[in-house]
This record gives sequence, C-alpha cells and structure tokens, in this order.
Amino acid sequence: MLSYLQALSVLAAAGIVMAADGKPNVEGPVYLHPALDFTKCLTAIDNADGGRVGIQDCSGGLNQEWTFSGLPGNVRTLRTPRTDKCLDVVDGVNADGTHLQVWNCSPLTNENQNFYYTDDNHLAWTDHGKCLDLTDGNTAADTLVQLWTCGSGINQVWYVDPAAGPSTTYTSVRASPTASASA
Repeated sequence: MLSYLQALSVLAAAGIVMAADGKPNVEGPVYLHPALDFTKCLTAIDNADGGRVGIQDCSGGLNQEWTFSGLPGNVRTLRTPRTDKCLDVVDGVNADGTHLQVWNCSPLTNENQNFYYTDDNHLAWTDHGKCLDLTDGNTAADTLVQLWTCGSGINQVWYVDPAAGPSTTYTSVRASPTASASA
C-alpha cells in the first residue's frame, strides 16, 4: 500500500495537479476518490433533485463522473456529465455534518453549488470554510459525504483521476487505475 505522500507523488507525476484557478489540471470528466480508499468513488447515489451523494465502489458509471465547470478565475461547479446535476449543499446549511445532494445546475445564481479544489486536495465550498468530508472516515459503500470545517484530516482529502470509462479497474488502494485489456 502506498503512503499518503507516495500517492501524491504518483498523482503529480501523472500530471494530476491543481491549477491556480481552483480546477484540477485535467480535462473532461474525473473520478473523485477519498484518500482513505482509492477503490471508492464519489457517487450521485440517486440522480434526481435531492439525490444523495456518497461513495461506492468505482464502476465507471456516469453517476461517478464529475466535471469542474466555469470560467477560469470563477468558482467551479462540480457536475455530473450529461445529467446537468450539480453537487449541492442541502438548503445552504452551513453546519458541520450537513449532507450533500445533487440538484439541477444553476451555478451562477446558486452559491450552494460552488466548490473548488484546493492545493492540498480538498473540495471546499466557496467562501464558507467547509470541505467535503467522508463521514467518520467510513469507507463502506453508500457512506454519505458531508460538509465539515476544513482541516488536515485525511477524511477530507480527495484525489482527482481522469475518467477512463468502464474499462478502468482499480488494483490497489491509493494506486493509480490501470486500464483493462479489451478484446
């Protein structure tokens, strides 16, 4: 198993670094992995307004692909491709333990959908001091994510990985994915 620093080195060597504008330096959809288990992906568990957001085993599904959108210099919206659903803070509640949901995207008028990727691999809610947090550090499937005051805990670290589609397999915790051979 790779250490936290080794995993960061692997991702940096692969060109997966944070750009100065709060957007990971990758194009197109990405998977977001909790640092505690690279085989899990941030997932829109339900893909309707108010749908739950948690982690599940990475399957390559569209509900696990996220895109940072917006103009350079503006806040970024984390949205699921082809569904126009965005990561959203339920009712804009700015309290530790608030769960997240997906909702129709309206990032220009809805501050509850504005997140950015930090230099230290956190997904932060813009101007609120809260970060995406893996509840209790639990890596079980369907664990819901929540907001928590940004800190240094590993349960708030998320790795960005370019989405390679359903042919991607994950061979070890915190290791880069490898593409499966296709016949």
